[in-house]
Order: sequence, then C-alpha cells, then structure tokens
Amino acid sequence: LSKWQTGKVTNMSWMFARASSFKSDLSKWDTRKVTNMSRMFYMVSSFTGDVSTWQTGKVTQMAQVFYGASSFTSDLSKWETGKVTTMRAMFTTATSFTSDLSKWD
Repeated sequence: LSKWQTGKVTNMSWMFARASSFKSDLSKWDTRKVTNMSRMFYMVSSFTGDVSTWQTGKVTQMAQVFYGASSFTSDLSKWETGKVTTMRAMFTTATSFTSDLSKWD
C-alpha cells in the first residue's frame, strides 16, 4: 500500500473500515485532492500509522475518521481543517490519541 499512487483520489471514505489488524505505511500518500475521509479508519483498532504529513486542505468530510481506532497516536496538529464541514465523532473511542489540535480551524 505504501507505493499506491493516490494523487487523483478524491474519496477515501470507508477505505479501511473494520480492517481490525491494518498496519500499513501510508505516510507518503498524496492526499492533496481528497475531499472525503469519513470513516476511513472506522473501527481499525490496531491502526498506528503515521498520517501526520497528509495534506488535508481540500477535505470537507471527516466524520468518524478514527472512530474506534483505539491504538491511533499520530500527530495531526498540522492537518489543514479550514474546509471541513463535519467532524462528527471523529475520535470517538480513539483512546490512545493525545495530539494537540488547538491550532485547527
């Protein structure tokens, strides 16, 4: 998955939902055109991947992206969220997540 060409993808919703043992490196993915990430890692309890460098400036949908991702700890402080219209339950039961999001729009 680390070599997938994602530069033209706009919708990543439900991509890895319920893939409970998912552990791939996605740090180099090109997410500049993505507008929907809803439920992308929904109930992926073992996800610990680094998505800190993802460019999220065009994303409008982030509902439940990390819902149930109880092992997730990536730093999302640099994610651009100015265009996001819904973040409903984005981190519900993501119990290991502690990133400082105080600079998000």
